[in-house]
Amino acid sequence: MFILKKLLGDFFSPLPICLTILLVGLILDWSGWRKRLGRGLVILGFLLLLLSSAGPLPRWAIWQLEKSESPLSAAESGVTLVHVLGSGHSSRDDFPASVRLGEEGLKRLTEGIRVWRLCPEAKLLLTGYGGADPTGNGEIMRRAAMSLGVPEASIVCDCVPRDTREELTRCRAELGSQGRVVVVSSASHLPRARLLCRNLGINASFSAAHFHAAEGPWPANWRHLLPGSGNLRCSERAMYESFGLLWTWIRS
Repeated sequence: MFILKKLLGDFFSPLPICLTILLVGLILDWSGWRKRLGRGLVILGFLLLLLSSAGPLPRWAIWQLEKSESPLSAAESGVTLVHVLGSGHSSRDDFPASVRLGEEGLKRLTEGIRVWRLCPEAKLLLTGYGGADPTGNGEIMRRAAMSLGVPEASIVCDCVPRDTREELTRCRAELGSQGRVVVVSSASHLPRARLLCRNLGINASFSAAHFHAAEGPWPANWRHLLPGSGNLRCSERAMYESFGLLWTWIRS
């Protein structure tokens, strides 16, 4: 089930869908079988690719997920745990741990450390498996956190959880029945984490660490309206998190 979910999540993003439609359309057109349908699919694939990589739509879509999220601004009473959800990292063992973390992973960790400093009595929980890398993402974050001044005694690391549900299930076990946690993740990921916390009965606050559309749905620079990888990334993330929210809602 986990592998199937990951495969579906990777496929249901703008680029694979558009390329599949374009490929099917070209095959139909070149083969001479259903030529009109083939040309229609080519036009459809091109238009979908244009809409997902240019104009205001990509930023508007991701902003719908991010608009209600913000970084934690002040310390909260009763917080016993700060949980940084896992992300990606490089497999280069010769790089420092802080360099091995991806952009989102590094932002999540630094925000988690900032929140932990607001709640110094809390433990810092770092979770995430490594995928094809034998070193888990939680371990890479642990090394990076220690290099940034967090004492090892304040860190709890678990590299077993493979997805957000498993990470938050681990969080619930660490938290116990009386504690309160601040969950740190990317802004677009937090609506799904919030729903899972509610389903799992976790007493949680949330702090957003990474935004794709921090300025709002309309870009401050008109160049962001042109086709580009940044817009495509916004569309991809919006579709992935929307699929994740739907999957979580179905399971709940």
